[in-house]
Amino acid sequence: MKRISMIYGSIDHVQSSQVLQYLTIEEDMSKACSIEEKMREKVLEALFLLGQCLSFVSNCTVNETFRDRMIRYTILLKLGGVCTQSSRK
Repeated sequence: MKRISMIYGSIDHVQSSQVLQYLTIEEDMSKACSIEEKMREKVLEALFLLGQCLSFVSNCTVNETFRDRMIRYTILLKLGGVCTQSSRK
């Protein structure tokens, strides 16, 4: 929690249900393969921290812009993973 707050600040309250709602938003599929591997690692680490925060801290707060960006990257990472798998075949 402290690590997240230090890195991203703490502005608005985040509910896990709200995050799930954001996950249903469709994103530009043309960007699915455009995330670099290093960026994926950073995003996954940030998502891990955000996930820990949402799971264990009821009053977790993260920057709204950061939250939205992480959710967008999550969707792109999933699409990118599919893209990577299909390109290897």
